[in-house]
Amino acid sequence: MGLGHIHRSLALAEMLRDDFECHFVIHTPLPGLRELILKSCASIIDLGDLSQEEELKYLLDLFRPEDVIVLDGYAFKTEYQQRLKNKGHVLVCIDDLQSYHFVADVVINPAGGVDLFRYSGEAYTKFLCGPTYALLKPPYLEAARKRGARTGKPSLLICMGGADPDNHTLATLKENVGQGFDTVYVIIGEAYVHKKELYESVNAFQQKIEVLNNLDPRAMAAIMKECAVAICSASGVAYEYASVGGELYIKQTATNQTLLYRYLIDAGLAFPVGEFRADEARVKAADQQQSRVFDGHSGSRILKVFNRLDFGLNAALRKATGDDLLKVFEWANDPELRRQSFSTQAVSLENHTKWFTGKLADPATELYIVEYKHLPVAQVRFDVKLEATIISYSIDARYRGRGWGQPVLQLALDAFQKTHRGTKNIVGYVKMNNIGSTKVFQNLGFAQRETNDYPESYKFELNAS
Repeated sequence: MGLGHIHRSLALAEMLRDDFECHFVIHTPLPGLRELILKSCASIIDLGDLSQEEELKYLLDLFRPEDVIVLDGYAFKTEYQQRLKNKGHVLVCIDDLQSYHFVADVVINPAGGVDLFRYSGEAYTKFLCGPTYALLKPPYLEAARKRGARTGKPSLLICMGGADPDNHTLATLKENVGQGFDTVYVIIGEAYVHKKELYESVNAFQQKIEVLNNLDPRAMAAIMKECAVAICSASGVAYEYASVGGELYIKQTATNQTLLYRYLIDAGLAFPVGEFRADEARVKAADQQQSRVFDGHSGSRILKVFNRLDFGLNAALRKATGDDLLKVFEWANDPELRRQSFSTQAVSLENHTKWFTGKLADPATELYIVEYKHLPVAQVRFDVKLEATIISYSIDARYRGRGWGQPVLQLALDAFQKTHRGTKNIVGYVKMNNIGSTKVFQNLGFAQRETNDYPESYKFELNAS
């Protein structure tokens, strides 16, 4: 696993760590890298000098059924994935090659311009591609959401990656000294082996140059904000700078950067380093394009995907019983639920008890409780009528925002349709301002229609005759 793989895996860990306990599996990390990993993850599982076969056997014994496993590296080909899947594990792969068949549940490729038809995967494999799913650490996502104009004299940033074995860093610096920048910031990493040569050259230049080593993401984002112009390798650092925003020039420094280099240029996000510097109109257009593509919300999108995977591992459906009366009563009086209901008044316990016991006894009603890790988190109700079956649902306020609406309804729909095979129409009503529920029904294949049945609402129909 190269440094780029490690950094993007750590970015993923930081996106997830508020909801998940993340552990990093790696072979013999150096002390500095170990320290970096532990800033983002709960622990390190050091595989030492195990062979791949020994590693796989060890991990198969280590992983629990409820674990979500993330693979990032070129050694995790189809056979490796399949052996994990054979044990029933949920699997996510981070990829940038498109060079083998995937049996993972999810594949993340944040590179732009990805041709999905080049991917080979199982029918169930979900591909998340492009900057919409950019693996960026929180400071860059925050900067993308708060882009602003820079003031003061312009500074130049040069960053060719943390290792840069071919020393593109020094070559780029020599080519751009004396270009009228107030300060040139040169960013290197712990694995950069040309420090002596770089510092000797810096001391000989008649230019204010600052060499910064192994910056953490917050410090890196701060330097990027200070620099209106940057020259970067066509790698993750280019995505980071484009998120912050500025005049970006890129150089391909490795063979696996070809697709990303081409995308950044073709999408109007950056310029080839050979065109240093572009005219003002092109720079402005690139800045606007960067703000459209890098919106700072890739973390929340990816978190929802993982929350859904976690839901699938830990959720169960059962029919409601009398023991659920008070929990359903609590949900019924949730302020947000009342606001989105067609009857907004609070429900008394007396009226709820009468309603709830009536629903449990009604053969035309199916009331399901969804549990997550054995705790009730949602309810779904089907009221069977002559003209249609009405579906309604609610999710506990503590579990909203996780993207569970669709899997909750899908779980209940599957159960209901197994026992009510003759049902033709399933209908749900949603207030027009309830964007979340509107998307849930749309994603489940319900047809959206205007209706006068309720004020300012949509009618959603499934399998309408």
